[in-house]
Amino acid sequence: MSSELFLVGNFIGLVLKNSVPLVFASSGEVITERSGVINLGVEGVMAVGALVAVIVALSTGNPWLAILIGGFTGLLFSLIHGLVTVVLGGNQIVSGIALTLAGLGITSILGKDYIGALLLKYKPSPIYVGPALGPEGIRPIIMAFLTQDVLVYIALLLPAILYVFLFKTKLGAAIRACGENPVIAESLGVNVIATRIIAIGIGGFMAGIGGSYLS
Repeated sequence: MSSELFLVGNFIGLVLKNSVPLVFASSGEVITERSGVINLGVEGVMAVGALVAVIVALSTGNPWLAILIGGFTGLLFSLIHGLVTVVLGGNQIVSGIALTLAGLGITSILGKDYIGALLLKYKPSPIYVGPALGPEGIRPIIMAFLTQDVLVYIALLLPAILYVFLFKTKLGAAIRACGENPVIAESLGVNVIATRIIAIGIGGFMAGIGGSYLS
């Protein structure tokens, strides 16, 4: 088997792994922006989620709990943006940039002692650990898809899940209505403020998960 195929397989595997944080964070931001709110603080939310996930993983030894708590941390941190922009009517751009700077600042100060800590404690946990499968000519490529962890496969399905949520559910319709015409949405009984806060929270949760995976 040629070394080129191994390189291609390794490249595909790295692309799949490294795309997970971006897919989760960007999908969350799609939901937020669909509600009519721009959140430029996604990077800061991811950073804080990553920091908390590292601390929880090292404390409990449970990486899945760490990812979940990192997601909820992102949710809570993003609600600062919701409070400033949706409730208080502050500038979305300024608030988002401030959130990014705050998140990166907090992480750089509190997280410096945890750099590389998880690399010494955890190894990747692929969902498939059996023998190599597929024709020999493309086996490294097939195995690159089969030997990923659960979140990689969720990320691959996330665009379809996002579509169903936004276009096939009542909450998704309310979020889109708030973004497209909040006045009409309000007249139809949609609580625009509450809906936007929910959308920001969902976006923050997903960004927190992305940051947790990145850590």
